[in-house]
Amino acid sequence: MITPDLFDRDTQKEVFIGGMLLSHIAEEYSTPFYIYDAEIIFNRFEKISRHFESFKVFYSLKANPSLSITSYLRAQGANAEVASRGELHTALRAGFAPEQILFVGPGKSDKALRESVEQEISCIVAESSAEIRKIESICVELDSTMDILVRVNSQMRAESTVSETMSGGPSKFGIDEDTFVEELTSVSFDRTHLLGIHAYTASQVLDEESLLATALHNTEFAVEAFQKLGFELKVIDFGGGFGVPYTSEDKPLDIQYLAKKWEEMLVENGIFNERGYSGFQPILELGRYLTAQSGIYVTKVLYVKESQGQKFVITDGGINHQGRPMLMGGIEHPVKVLGSKHGNSVREATIVGPLCTNQDTLLTTSLPEVEPGDLIGVFNSGAYGLSYSLLNFLSHPWPSELLVINGEVLKIRDEGQLDDILRCQNQFDFSD
Repeated sequence: MITPDLFDRDTQKEVFIGGMLLSHIAEEYSTPFYIYDAEIIFNRFEKISRHFESFKVFYSLKANPSLSITSYLRAQGANAEVASRGELHTALRAGFAPEQILFVGPGKSDKALRESVEQEISCIVAESSAEIRKIESICVELDSTMDILVRVNSQMRAESTVSETMSGGPSKFGIDEDTFVEELTSVSFDRTHLLGIHAYTASQVLDEESLLATALHNTEFAVEAFQKLGFELKVIDFGGGFGVPYTSEDKPLDIQYLAKKWEEMLVENGIFNERGYSGFQPILELGRYLTAQSGIYVTKVLYVKESQGQKFVITDGGINHQGRPMLMGGIEHPVKVLGSKHGNSVREATIVGPLCTNQDTLLTTSLPEVEPGDLIGVFNSGAYGLSYSLLNFLSHPWPSELLVINGEVLKIRDEGQLDDILRCQNQFDFSD
């Protein structure tokens, strides 16, 4: 596993976050908890903004819908990409103006579409001709209009390091590339303004050439399709999928190279000049890339035991709080014992949580000798951590969330209480 070197700051193998000793923070806040470093999020967004300067960057709330983190990225200049009514509500509460919000997703309810039109958000990404007709109908009813992109199920897909691909085969996402023009010619765009396409091909991509190849394919497709449809191509939303390293074999993306080649490709395809697309706007949607490496899930060792020669480290949090390792095959988060009191001797151990299922396994890895009370950090937990987990399984309270910013620890989510489990439930008297 990789050393979580974004946080290591001295020779004693202690872990610092935002310049603060993590083991000291854990003395004040009860485990389990998530903790995020605002500086890492800032640096990631600044890097993308600097190199992809012609692009409009949207933060994908699905990666981490924390109200505070969403607000922080808004303050840095991000826009918001949402995929549910809840995320739309969060984005608005976080201070995003409606014109900064883009709504995506293959199964938008009538309520979600109506709220998007009523709020006058910037754009809806339609996934089918049926959805376009539904948006048209809502706009007629509300005497309004709506800008839309249409998602294409591209024939190409980027090479992901996980199995989460969104194109290149049968898909619930978008309109198939080979029927795209035909299907859109059957739609009347009376109340909707067709601006361009949306094309998201895969998640957790670490190959620059693969990202560039799919971007080129989707650009060429968009130019040709819009010429056939007779519409001016104003927007291509390339989605995202930018990956981050999880293992020692993973090489981080070269963002400077990727941005340079991407913009060259757009120029070569006439997007910025000779085809008359002077008002053209490329879009990126990024979530994991901006937040994943900022976060650590911190859990405490409760027991250490052996069973038939296998060592188990049982902690106070598991897949109910950090479900990504189990739910998403191919992802093994870097794990580290937090603190310097242990020696260099290591032994293979399986880190498990408190849940009554064998699936409640965070990782099998080499660990120093640990004992009850020690802290274990699960790194790269700033994206698809809390929100991707089995939060209500076995009715354990939710963990708190902390944000380290400018040398201060902010508690951005309180730890859950027992009555939270009963919230929204109705109790009846079934006694005789």
